[in-house]
Amino acid sequence: MHRTAFGYRLVRCAVGDGVVDFPALFRLFAAEAPEATCSIELGATQARHIRLLEDEYWAEFEPRPISRLLPALRLLQQRGLPESEEWRTPHEQDAPDADRAVYERFEFERSVAYLAKLEQSLAAQADTR
Repeated sequence: MHRTAFGYRLVRCAVGDGVVDFPALFRLFAAEAPEATCSIELGATQARHIRLLEDEYWAEFEPRPISRLLPALRLLQQRGLPESEEWRTPHEQDAPDADRAVYERFEFERSVAYLAKLEQSLAAQADTR
């Protein structure tokens, strides 16, 4: 996530490099849906600009108390990267196809390595219980 003047951008990164708490998520899966099948799918190569600080963003939503947004706003405040930091993928920068392929492969391999390490860690925790 990158903070912007209008809200934030959700940008692509390797699994484990962003703000998602994957250890907590997988513990929840194990407890609530142990038979669920998991797969790796990296996010879109185009950033999504969530303009939640603009009135127009809320036009299609039912009114809600601001307290429902506080967890997301806290996460953005704590972990959001500055708008000035580069957030565009090679796809968004119109990089050559070969550069895009290298980028895709690198992010996929980082994601697989992270998830393999996480799986070992979670298995070790389960064994000690």
